[in-house]
Amino acid sequence: AGSPANITLYDPSPRRAVDPMAMTSKSRNTPYVGLELPGRIMATFLRGRPTVLEGKLQ
Repeated sequence: AGSPANITLYDPSPRRAVDPMAMTSKSRNTPYVGLELPGRIMATFLRGRPTVLEGKLQ
């Protein structure tokens, strides 16, 4: 209690196909190309500060 949190906010409802060109990573290599995966990371916080909001790096 009273310390900044590390947390991930996940929405399990959307489903989407993996598109390497839409990935934030500089590497486009993935074995999941074209597979439909459940859920989406909505936000992440490191030590209480946002690192990802609405799928965009901060």
